[in-house]
Amino acid sequence: MELKFDQYVSAIHVILSNSTYYTTQMNSTVGVTAKPVPKGYIPLILVVYVVYAVFMAIVLVQLGIMIHAAYVRLRATGRVRSTIRDFNPGWLPMVSVIIPVKGEGLDAVEDAVKRIVGLDYPRDRLEVIIATDDDEHMAGLIRGLADRVSRTYGLRVLVNWRSRPTGYKGGAVNEAAKLASGEVLLILDVDTVLPRNYLKVALSYLNEGYDVVGAPFLSIPRVPNGFSKSLMILFNVMSEIQIVGRALSRLRRGFYMTIGNNIVMRREFFNRINGLCRCKADDMDLALRIWLMGGRIGVLDERVLTEIPSTYNAFRSQTIRWATNDMWALRRYLINIIRSRRGMLDKLDAVLWLLKYPVAYLGLISIITMIVMQIFYIIIPPLPILVLSILADAVGVALLAFIIAVGKTMNYGNWDLFKSLIVGGLTMYALGFPLMVYLLRALIGDLPWFYTPKASKALLRQRLFIENAVALTLITSGAALLILGHVILAVYILLNSALIIAGYRIGTIKPMGKVNVRALIS
Repeated sequence: MELKFDQYVSAIHVILSNSTYYTTQMNSTVGVTAKPVPKGYIPLILVVYVVYAVFMAIVLVQLGIMIHAAYVRLRATGRVRSTIRDFNPGWLPMVSVIIPVKGEGLDAVEDAVKRIVGLDYPRDRLEVIIATDDDEHMAGLIRGLADRVSRTYGLRVLVNWRSRPTGYKGGAVNEAAKLASGEVLLILDVDTVLPRNYLKVALSYLNEGYDVVGAPFLSIPRVPNGFSKSLMILFNVMSEIQIVGRALSRLRRGFYMTIGNNIVMRREFFNRINGLCRCKADDMDLALRIWLMGGRIGVLDERVLTEIPSTYNAFRSQTIRWATNDMWALRRYLINIIRSRRGMLDKLDAVLWLLKYPVAYLGLISIITMIVMQIFYIIIPPLPILVLSILADAVGVALLAFIIAVGKTMNYGNWDLFKSLIVGGLTMYALGFPLMVYLLRALIGDLPWFYTPKASKALLRQRLFIENAVALTLITSGAALLILGHVILAVYILLNSALIIAGYRIGTIKPMGKVNVRALIS
């Protein structure tokens, strides 16, 4: 029943030579067809079109928001790093730095503590609390490390060990905060590298009336390879657009995102909001609670360094965790957002922020739409669907231009930016299928914690069951259709299977050497 290649060519010839036929067909409910569609199948086709249109509309809005954020970020080039804005040298509060750890190497923990010593802040006004959920043996080693660092650098280092950890990272931080003597808390991931003047900048924001502040990140690969380099470039550019640009565009209306790897707030405020949630999405939960209560979240004019996933497996785990956390937050706070006193535009913007990842469904929806069109001899979809598709392509090209423009302000070359877009596009296309499965599961109920393998652990192979199953299904279907003579549909399906395989194979490259972190910081 599917439209074959020779029939397709003949139908196109008829359409091009008969403008009246073309105009009439374009205004029909199913579009331009080579043969009449049986009436009983029209409702099915319309359902497919509606689903496709809804997701295309969401994609268009998301792309538009990113273009606006990129434009704002470009306009702010040269003005974003304004250093310390309103620092009061007479206010040097005690700062308690809480570093939650679990499953990290002892050297990583030691490096994290030593980096605090290097901050441009009086050492006697600092203390570090290592919140460990490791086993008792590792906790003992961390205590020994804390004593050694304290004696060597004159820095107060405490260790809080939970023998029966519950409540994820939030539970660990809340327990550690009970030991804090600082007026200000800094909650810091173990692999996050702060600039020397970080605390003075953060305190200047607190002086301006912000309740919680944090700095955007620049990514570094711990296992350098072609994949991680391209991913690093794309992560860094998108961080400037999605975090810096979006925050700058909302200076008057307020931001709704905290950067989870570095969070600064007064201890009094931390206690007033009952600390972090005992959930997986502690940073998203914190941001939404503050936003809903009318609080202020600030994005610092500084950058921190953090580790980028070095392989497809690591990137897969991290992206699934971030995406399912957004879905959890949407389930928990959608009603609160709708009922809040925020303006309608603010509510819509917050919801769209939580709907960043469901656009991953578009790959599968596009495949289904193409199959339906071929089965029912539909050459061109109806005008609204066609216009949406063309608009999405045009806006997508515009966004790519803005991404390249922002990347060039960060001193990335055209070729490196082009490679990063190709690698990122292929990777996200392959990841879209497992992401769709996990997002559906997260919509129904809670999922377990997804651990992101770091450093050399990122090289450990995982079973990519969903990706392999989808690719095998598409290859089998494409081969069968090719044998039956359905060339157009077969080529389309086989091409999609090739893109999926390329997407996850491109991220399984062996490491080329060690990364020079000091060179990246300087």
